Parts: sequence; structure tokens; C-alpha cells
Amino acid sequence: MLVPPSITSLPLSQTNLMGSTVVFVVEATGTEPLRYQWRRNGANLAGATNATLTLPIVQVNLILAARA
Repeated sequence: MLVPPSITSLPLSQTNLMGSTVVFVVEATGTEPLRYQWRRNGANLAGATNATLTLPIVQVNLILAARA
């Protein structure tokens, strides 16, 4: 039986210093394999297709969305 993907834990909002590394994590359930795509301003982030997103340099007002 196929179970549709569902996000069970959204990434937490974070406050970090400019230039520092930030890590976002999303948790989801559903029939494996699950696929992930992180987005910014409605556009897919290239290569950002895991449950964890690591950004090495924080920018001002960075807003992201996760989709399972």
C-alpha cells in the first residue's frame, strides 16, 4: 500500500551570525523512497534534495521552504 508523503517535523527557525553555517532538518513519513526538494523564494535550490540542508554562509533574511 502506498502512503503519500507527509512532513511530520518542519525545520526550526534559526538566528545565526552572518557568515556562519546553518543546518535545517525536515522529517517526513510515507512510502520509501522519499524525495526532498528545498526551495527559496519559490525556486528549487539546485542539489538540495536531502532531509538536511546545510548552508555554509548565512545571508541576511534567508527564507527557505521544505517539500517532501
